[in-house]
Amino acid sequence: MKKFVSLLLAFSLALCLAACGGSTASSPAAESTASSTAESTASSTADAASTGDEEVDLRMAWWGSQDRHDRTIKAIELYESLHPNVKIEYEYYSFDDYFTKLKTLVASDQVWDIFQLGGNFPTRVDQVKAVDATVDHAMNMFKFTPELLLSYQKVALEAQYFFNRYNRRQHIHAFTGQGGYVTLRGLLIGDRYGYAMVDGGLATPSAKSLELVLSYNYTTLTDEHAGIWGGRVNDVSATLNYYINKYMLFRFRYAYTHRWDCDFAPKVDLSAFQARLQIIF
Repeated sequence: MKKFVSLLLAFSLALCLAACGGSTASSPAAESTASSTAESTASSTADAASTGDEEVDLRMAWWGSQDRHDRTIKAIELYESLHPNVKIEYEYYSFDDYFTKLKTLVASDQVWDIFQLGGNFPTRVDQVKAVDATVDHAMNMFKFTPELLLSYQKVALEAQYFFNRYNRRQHIHAFTGQGGYVTLRGLLIGDRYGYAMVDGGLATPSAKSLELVLSYNYTTLTDEHAGIWGGRVNDVSATLNYYINKYMLFRFRYAYTHRWDCDFAPKVDLSAFQARLQIIF
């Protein structure tokens, strides 16, 4: 059976916000995008797997709001009505439950035929996809993510490179998605940086510390050799963090994002200011 992997990848900071912050209601644009993604993915599956009368059973999963669930289910039902030989068994979860389930299935090589990985533009308010690629005939994946962390007194440097290669069946050219980020941190007010053994990273600065953070991120899901144009993203940001205590901080952030080279949406230039009070768990 052909496996399809729907990759929806954005920025490292957006993923950090998703992990640190609470859930946020999706915008109409996000739900519409999710629905169109499900329809286009299902359509690709049909064209590749059900050109005749052969019975085809597919498993699919996603996460999101109830509105997103309803829209995706309607798209599946519409597709099944047009292709009666194809049956799609679907599941949907909350964000956290989805990734818990996904990790279990990947480890046991029982992953769904159609599934998604995702993130947003650098704010949880908008929830619009930055890059989006659907890879068909997926066979296996190779992942390489080296990480760098350096600190000296009041200055710290963090960097990581992401490389994902999806090998494909029927001698189709493999798809490669990659990216990386570099973050420079400095304490304008406060003691030197420390290391947290439990977290494997920098310790939270002491209370009353003021921190300046400069970041650059690049992500691409466009691979011309594989014939997939999922988009490229550049993101530059400057952030001020004031640590009220070890559990609370106030953050003010500016980000500029440029998205281009994709076949599902036009080029985008986005500037955003963000202020938030964050609780650290």
